[in-house]
Amino acid sequence: MARQLRVMVVDDSALYRTLLADAINASGCARVVTHAGDGREALRKAAEYGPDVVTVDVEMPIMSGLELLQALRKEYPRLPVVVIGAHTTQGARESVRALELGASEVVAKPDGDDANANREELRATLGRLLRGFVPRDLPPKSLLPPRPMTAAPAPQIVAIGASTGGPAALATILPMLPKTLPAPVVVVQHMPALFTASLAESLAAKCALRVVEAKAGDALVAGTVYVAPGGRHLDVATAASAAGVHALALSDDPPENHCRPAVDFTMRAIARAYRDRAMGVILTGMGKDGTLGLRVMKRHGAYVIGQSAESCTVYGMPREAMAAGVVDVELPAEQIAQAIFVAVTTGRRT
Repeated sequence: MARQLRVMVVDDSALYRTLLADAINASGCARVVTHAGDGREALRKAAEYGPDVVTVDVEMPIMSGLELLQALRKEYPRLPVVVIGAHTTQGARESVRALELGASEVVAKPDGDDANANREELRATLGRLLRGFVPRDLPPKSLLPPRPMTAAPAPQIVAIGASTGGPAALATILPMLPKTLPAPVVVVQHMPALFTASLAESLAAKCALRVVEAKAGDALVAGTVYVAPGGRHLDVATAASAAGVHALALSDDPPENHCRPAVDFTMRAIARAYRDRAMGVILTGMGKDGTLGLRVMKRHGAYVIGQSAESCTVYGMPREAMAAGVVDVELPAEQIAQAIFVAVTTGRRT
């Protein structure tokens, strides 16, 4: 039997520490070994217990969750930190900031009227999340043979899928792209409603590109990044305008891979609309969302980049896409923007 993950829970509420501990211990793959009521206590206990994963409440006295996160990142740069955020606009902004500072994932506190339903939601969410942190053997450094740079039709759209660790990767990649990028960029980041609006707002402050949370009817125009809204799938309208410009649509179809928005859903829509004039990028994240959608894109001749294992918070989604043979090249996050720019401006593929 695999060793269980050792988790430290940090929350100033004794009640919520108990709820989190129950949810974590019920996962079957992790157990709580210690807890702390504030950030300073957490730093002492991190050194004492050496946990594999830490959960951190954003709002705490003495040392805030963001301050604790920065301290943990400095002392333990590879330690997974899960931020527990309030499902409010302010909580969403703080949670997105935490993700950009290096938090592995954000879990929104359930806020329904049924306490039992809230407890079950927390158990299910944390169980899926923690299973993604269980160590797995990495594949060889590259499953793809080296390939020379080739030329092809320049992509007219870039579709990016991400989950755990995605906001930090996006904050690395997107600010490196110029506002004159001759293609729109569509981003599907696994996040709840409210959080995606805060993510778009934060990225907009960092980027030369225009960044917005996507709305139904938005025309897909060059130099703009469209972030899929939490809780809805991002689709592409079936008919282009007379000028050949496609528009976005939103869907309430059932979740895919436990996610809505799902990367697979949007990648399929991009493939239908743009065929060989599309480019896919699959970033850090747990699970396999994106692989099936990228397979459809590849059938139409799309170009696909995967984030390298070494630069991923969790090498899950890129790993699955690599294993399926739908990735053309793997690159660290710091090199992906250049590859996107070269592809959409010249058609050259690394």
